Amino acid sequence: MKKRNIIIGGAWPYANSSLHLGHLASLLGGDVLARYYRANGDHVIYVSGTDCHGTPITQRARKENRTAKEIAEQYNTEFAKTFSDVGFSYDLYGKTEDDFHKKSVQKMLEKMYDNGYVYEKMDRQPFCDKCNRFLADRELKLICPSCGQESKGDQCDCGYIPIVSHPHMDNTYRSRLMGLLGSIDIPIEAQFGVLTSGTTGMPKPLWRTEKSWADYFDIQNDIFHINHATRIFVHGSFSFTGNTNMMLAVLWAGGQIVTSDKMQPKRWQSLIHFHRCTHIYMLPTKLRLLLRWNSSTCSCVRYIIAGSQVVDTELLHSLHMLYPTMEFILYYGASELNYISHCTGEEWHTYPGTVGRPFPGVTVDIKDDYIYVSTRFGICGLEGMVTVGDKGHWCGDYIIFDGRNGDIINRGGYKVAVLTLESQLQVLPSIEDVAVIGVPDLLRGEEVVAFIVPATGFTMSDVESDVRRAIPHEEQPKYLRYIDAIPLTDCSKIDKELLKEWYNKE
Repeated sequence: MKKRNIIIGGAWPYANSSLHLGHLASLLGGDVLARYYRANGDHVIYVSGTDCHGTPITQRARKENRTAKEIAEQYNTEFAKTFSDVGFSYDLYGKTEDDFHKKSVQKMLEKMYDNGYVYEKMDRQPFCDKCNRFLADRELKLICPSCGQESKGDQCDCGYIPIVSHPHMDNTYRSRLMGLLGSIDIPIEAQFGVLTSGTTGMPKPLWRTEKSWADYFDIQNDIFHINHATRIFVHGSFSFTGNTNMMLAVLWAGGQIVTSDKMQPKRWQSLIHFHRCTHIYMLPTKLRLLLRWNSSTCSCVRYIIAGSQVVDTELLHSLHMLYPTMEFILYYGASELNYISHCTGEEWHTYPGTVGRPFPGVTVDIKDDYIYVSTRFGICGLEGMVTVGDKGHWCGDYIIFDGRNGDIINRGGYKVAVLTLESQLQVLPSIEDVAVIGVPDLLRGEEVVAFIVPATGFTMSDVESDVRRAIPHEEQPKYLRYIDAIPLTDCSKIDKELLKEWYNKE
């Protein structure tokens, strides 16, 4: 096995007081890794040091009427001895006062400045006339805009609740979101927030407790066959609640996560091969991209977990050809309700269109064609049976998903089900991928538009011929638009708002 070059960097503690067990606990993992890789024969450089700069040091120096340099030198010497005494295996333990460190940082900052990543700016800072110095944030006593009580610096014990937000947040989006957050009441029990996908408009915040996910991890991990030996490939933004939940659940079980920030299916497959991934977690839209751009088989993948978008026989067959040992697991869920139901690929074949049976601890009822769910694993404020507007019906013990509220196009009184039409188009040999939207029409009220990615080797005439042959006349799209790939949101869902923009620009 080829030896690897591995660099491990430990955190740099402030030189303002003696170390305690919490410091050692947080740094111990780096030492364990360094020893592990050395035992494997790899070339390891394990580095850390003392942070000799910062507000905590100047405050300590002022309190003891000493210079900041004296304080930093005292505790750096103490830190180095402590780490040596407990047996830490640093290859290099330095300090931010070292000439090499300062010159290296200066060189990096100069390069960033020259490339335009660092810029000069005037900023107001709190200054005390009495003590003739600038004040640190922690020295300020201010009024918290959230609770109205006195707070220290820029923090308040009332607590700001973190929100997992989408990565591409421009100023307009941010302003609208902040305005929304300022106008709503946050549940007292909320510990963090997540945002809906925003595929149908402005994302809305959903408030959760830690228990609403953590108490469910063991249940869902059992269904998804996730344990300490799991190596799962996940692609997409961490802001997608499905990704957030899955990553945390895998870490909870002691497994490993492999991911990529690139929209490159060939790269995904190479990572899956290289890391010998046992699981893949993707929505069907991205699974189709994998199939489109990859042909080499991969026997390490045991399970593919996918959400309840359009699935078809051809997709499952092709996945089995690429991953011959895999078991397909389809789930249905909602950001508000967590996972709701699940089934295997074999069960889907037996009950086409199903999203399976309810997860343990979840109760499902169907009233007036709408799916109602009762769960203790949902967002704050849910009580009893609730619905997110999804439609479905029972087939024995299995839920058949009939589409989300609004997935119906009213074409002059004739109702076209978007989900059904996409499923019918998806299986045509001339179509690689498809997304259907409704657009305003002066004559019929709404018309059907299909955005189509043609299959390799097929022409537009082939597609049109297949559509005329296979789709009932009253459901055939009036407009066909041909594109290279179906656009996806940060949450890996079809970006139908963008498709509407494309259509309106024509």
